[in-house]
Amino acid sequence: SQAAAGLCAWVVNMNRYHAIRCEVKPKEEKLAEAQEKLARSKSESKKAQDKVLELKAKLTALVKQFDEAEEDTRANEAKAKKTQEKANLAERLVGGLSSERSRWATTIDDIEKKSTLLIGDVLLSAAFVSYVGPFSKPFRELILEKDWRPDIEERKIPHTPNLDIVMKILTSEAEVAGWQNEELKSDRLSTENGSLVCNCTRWPLLIDPQLQGINWIRTREKERLQVCQTTQKGYLQVVTKCLNEGLPCLIEKIDENLDPILEPVLGRMVIKRENRLYMTLGDKQTTYDPNFRLYLQTRLSNPHYKPELHAQATLINFMVTPEGLEDQLLAVVVNKERPDLEESRVTLLRSMNQMTIDLENCEEGLLQALAAATGDILENVKLVENLETTKRKSAEIARSMVEAREMQLDISVNRKHYTSVAVRGSLLFFQIDQLAKINHMYQYSLGAYMVIFIKALARAPQPEEGGLAERCELLVESTTKTIFAFCSRGLFERHKLIFSALLCFTILLRDGEIDRSHLNYLLRGPKKFGIDRPEGVSTWLPEANWAAVQALKEVEGTNPPFSQLEKDLEESNRWQKWCEMERPEDRDEGRLPTDWKNLKDFQRLLVLRALRPDRLTVGLTNFVAASIGKFYVEDKAVPLNVSFEDS
Repeated sequence: SQAAAGLCAWVVNMNRYHAIRCEVKPKEEKLAEAQEKLARSKSESKKAQDKVLELKAKLTALVKQFDEAEEDTRANEAKAKKTQEKANLAERLVGGLSSERSRWATTIDDIEKKSTLLIGDVLLSAAFVSYVGPFSKPFRELILEKDWRPDIEERKIPHTPNLDIVMKILTSEAEVAGWQNEELKSDRLSTENGSLVCNCTRWPLLIDPQLQGINWIRTREKERLQVCQTTQKGYLQVVTKCLNEGLPCLIEKIDENLDPILEPVLGRMVIKRENRLYMTLGDKQTTYDPNFRLYLQTRLSNPHYKPELHAQATLINFMVTPEGLEDQLLAVVVNKERPDLEESRVTLLRSMNQMTIDLENCEEGLLQALAAATGDILENVKLVENLETTKRKSAEIARSMVEAREMQLDISVNRKHYTSVAVRGSLLFFQIDQLAKINHMYQYSLGAYMVIFIKALARAPQPEEGGLAERCELLVESTTKTIFAFCSRGLFERHKLIFSALLCFTILLRDGEIDRSHLNYLLRGPKKFGIDRPEGVSTWLPEANWAAVQALKEVEGTNPPFSQLEKDLEESNRWQKWCEMERPEDRDEGRLPTDWKNLKDFQRLLVLRALRPDRLTVGLTNFVAASIGKFYVEDKAVPLNVSFEDS
């Protein structure tokens, strides 16, 4: 039946259920256990995750704290490093500038003192630039020391006593060294002239017959210099070009009367129109560049210019001085005799001049760098390094300067042996330069003189024993004879004895063998009238000679003194016999009476000048022959080939 079938099916199903249940139940139990474990695991995992999150949060905080600590550490390290670097830079800066401290302190004190004396110093400097240019060195010193300084002292104008206004106000050692590298001579007058050229506001007019100044200007301005002459065709185009382009212009060989067309240039008559400068030159108007510089040069030794030109230009006397010429001639002699020594000297001088310039630049650069520094100076590494480099260079230059001065001293000692030759050469040039006062045709340029001087050095024979002193004596003799012969060939016969006598007197004066007051009496022949002649003298001594004796009484420095001559003339008849001699100038035949025979040869000429002036020419001839040689008073024909060689 269906019921039984259904029941059977139920039993079967229940049996199956039981079998499945028996199989599933352990699994359910395991599932429940696993779920329980899972729940516990999830709970523990959540706790662990919460712990992890907590630890992560702590880690993040610790990492942040660590980073902050590390950042602080780095900042502190950087700050410590920067502080150390500053300390090092400060130490280097202090060490580098420690030697400058005392000098700067002294300089500050000097500047503070000078600031109160600046009025008088600048007043003297301005007067020096404005007025002393045309004068010679002795007259410049006379004006400055005898006129200007006493005047400002009397007016109580504050000034620095005994100030060297050239080296302390107008220029500096470094600038002078640069001029000397540009071939400006090293004597004092040339240095003064250089400062005048560089400081005058009016155009400089160089009185330069020996071309000393013009050579310096040419070297100084180099290729930019435009040279012209007023006698040259188209010279105005050269001047116009210089005005337009701001070039230096040299107008050389000007006369006492300058071309009126240059008046606007000399007077700086500048017109400003539409922000441009113009100047009228002739009938044309040309642009004017403020960089334009004008140099004027004349070869006249004693020019007479109009007052207007003095107001428009600064006259500067560049005529060579005895000291300056001695230096030049000494260089020529040493270059001829010891070319190695002269080459070393020239190289050394250029090196010393350059070192002086570099040292000045280093000191100025040091101060300028410190003054221009901005911000914290201890953070400017480049500045400190530059200061150290400059300081090292300055110290090296200072050491080199000491060594160079020692070398210069050694060279000077060796060159000094030839000084006598240079002194004689300078003496000869200035002696022949005076011949133009006798006759205007007797004019000799320094260039021509140098040629003859060098030829005279070449003609000097070598000494037999080879001694340097003997060689110098032969050089002096050769130069004197050669130059005398060269000059005397062009003299009129009546002027030759004048030349030889003046040359002799100048040499003896230089050597200190005659007194200048004695020479003045011989040359001037003064007379003192108004004193009556005694009866014993009036019969044989003319009144003019008696007046000359009265003037001779005032000449001192003889033995016996000339003050006794008047009395001796009255008491001794030997003087009458001496005056009546045919050749009283002869030392043997015309011996002076009594103790007067002890007079020196030159002093005998003074007696001859007073008592027997008619025999003075012969007496001078004998004196020159005895003093410097018969060569200078002999009249010999000059072979044509010798004249040709000296031409």
